[in-house]
Amino acid sequence: NVSHQQLVFEEVGNSDLETLFIDLFNCLVRNQMLEAKQKLDEIEHNYSIQMESPIAEISYYLLVCIYQLKSWQFNEAQEIRELFIHSFAKLIDKSFLPIELQRYYYFYEGLRLNLATSYLESINSYQKYLALEHSDAKMNVMVEGYIALNYICLSQYESALKLIDSALDKTKKLPLNQQGNKIQLLYFKGFVYYFIQFYDHAVTSLEAALISLEDYPEMEAEFRLIIHYRLVCTLQEMKAESEKETYLDAFYFSLIAKLQSNRPILKNEYLPIAELFVLFSEKGELEKAELLLATL
Repeated sequence: NVSHQQLVFEEVGNSDLETLFIDLFNCLVRNQMLEAKQKLDEIEHNYSIQMESPIAEISYYLLVCIYQLKSWQFNEAQEIRELFIHSFAKLIDKSFLPIELQRYYYFYEGLRLNLATSYLESINSYQKYLALEHSDAKMNVMVEGYIALNYICLSQYESALKLIDSALDKTKKLPLNQQGNKIQLLYFKGFVYYFIQFYDHAVTSLEAALISLEDYPEMEAEFRLIIHYRLVCTLQEMKAESEKETYLDAFYFSLIAKLQSNRPILKNEYLPIAELFVLFSEKGELEKAELLLATL
């Protein structure tokens, strides 16, 4: 007995479009937002989603929602959820759906629930993603990083560190050109150590993340500024003024480089820019302070 729902979702999709969806999803998970926007524009320019299969349509709207949530376009994401995803979400048994569609859905739910501060539910959704049978080990390690972030939000720092170390071990087993995710994991590790006041450990992890950026320049736009910022905060707590000044200047020059490359300022970079604007102002370095202020 095959249900009507199964018949609807078994329609054959467009293989070229499916490949685009996978590429878009990879960009979104990696927070490569400029590339993700380019993929979305390509899809919207070349395809009429309403004319594609139900699988393609739901996949598209899930990916759009992920993009909007990561861009803090919460109202737009909620509108699409109500129009296109809400009924799909009520589907109790999703096991008969294509693996890629399940991946998009469980990642979307994990992200949405994290932003709604429903951290345990977010972990549950990400764990459903990890339980799916697919061969993308690199992506699984990245999703473990999202779970670690939930543990950090829950102040469950021991669980976060344990998962981060496990994910780092798995990352080392990947081919060298696929190990860029260790930058995010090392940043999270430094972030945790900062909050539990193990400042020496925090500096070690954050400086290791900076060194790794040299091998994975594609991670530069997302992580260099926030790593420099967290090092400034950590060294300030340690009263290591000389080292703090080094990373404060490094933050400034990294910001200039980012602006010159036409890379967008990410949402999680505005608070660091605002706080370091104050530091530069207090030091009387008004030219640097004015540049940071103009960025906000």
